[in-house]
Amino acid sequence: MPLAFGLAAAEFPIPTGFVNDFAGVLNQGARLQLEERLQAYARETTTEIAIATLPSLGGRTIEDASVRLFEQWRIGKRDKNNGILIVVALQDRRVRIEVGYGLEGKVPDAQAGRIIRDIITPSFRQGDYAGGLTAAVDELARLIGAPSAASPRPAPRPGRSSPNAWLVGEVLFFLTILGAGVWGSRPRCPRCRSILRRDVVRHVVLSGIPSITVRYACPRCGYNDLRVEHVGSTAYWGGGGWSSGGFGFGGSGGFGGFGGGSSGGGGASGSW
Repeated sequence: MPLAFGLAAAEFPIPTGFVNDFAGVLNQGARLQLEERLQAYARETTTEIAIATLPSLGGRTIEDASVRLFEQWRIGKRDKNNGILIVVALQDRRVRIEVGYGLEGKVPDAQAGRIIRDIITPSFRQGDYAGGLTAAVDELARLIGAPSAASPRPAPRPGRSSPNAWLVGEVLFFLTILGAGVWGSRPRCPRCRSILRRDVVRHVVLSGIPSITVRYACPRCGYNDLRVEHVGSTAYWGGGGWSSGGFGFGGSGGFGGFGGGSSGGGGASGSW
């Protein structure tokens, strides 16, 4: 059934993640890769960039639809309003970048228009929706910025300790961190508070950082969620260990929603 916007807020589509491909223009691999990238970026920066592809606008303008969808989903953190929504209307051949209040200084209307004109439109005209959206996300992330890289570990100063003693200290430090993750508080289901089962879906490298895509599932009520974690983080390391395979975003709707942000109508629109 074609997706069209009605007047009531309840008729707006419910987000299934950061990437909401209601128009079906992305294959599963491209969708999962974009989802992983946007989840990781949100975890690192708190900035939430969401994507919504729609079969049609249902008679609305893309500006009206984007503002209403942004306000319904509340993208970005409540205290920062640092959200961005990319809306693609397939049948109307219209696209918009809707910018939250807190990012209008970093992504002004002129820059949003440039991204649409120089990055999104050429790819879309070739039918490369995944390439256009991925490149647009990369450019938005560049404009917004990311946390600075961790400071390099200082070289050990000369002293009485032997190299072997320094190595033992490093190993003990790593085991302490790993142990904290294994025996620390296991994640619980937000619905029934049961301990979640953890299964690694795949391992990837995001921005040069080894990461894993993890599915958390509740054996009691069926809740599930897909998350991206950095390898070596203090996350709980139980569950099924390394594995491969795909994961669909259907199921019981494990996405917990966005952070409560708002948009003031800033951004830009275009056609292809």
